[in-house]
Amino acid sequence: MSVFINEKVFCDFMNDKYPLYHFKQGYSLISINVIHMKPIMSVVYFDGKVFAGARYNQQMGFFTDSVFFTQEQIQDFSLIRKGLGFEMCIQIVENEQLLPLKFKLTNYSGAKWHKFNLKNLQLMMG
Repeated sequence: MSVFINEKVFCDFMNDKYPLYHFKQGYSLISINVIHMKPIMSVVYFDGKVFAGARYNQQMGFFTDSVFFTQEQIQDFSLIRKGLGFEMCIQIVENEQLLPLKFKLTNYSGAKWHKFNLKNLQLMMG
């Protein structure tokens, strides 16, 4: 359940995976997307310099399948209001290919840090 996801644990996981960049609390968001009729929970990170994320295994309580993209790879970023939440849309250039990514973000999360970070992202986006 998303309420048990700890932002510090996510940042520590990402810092271990990508030690050349320092992930700090305040820029992470919980995303739940449905892929092949199965809900997939992830935590995504965007601070204006990097976009990163990792899948969260709810049953076991750990992160897997991480991604990391630098500012140079980020072609476009937008936050669009959709229903009761937002859709984070990001376009990444990797190996000369444009990769569109979309993440659903809810306003209604049990994690207080998610709500706080979502408000900060909205302010950052203007």
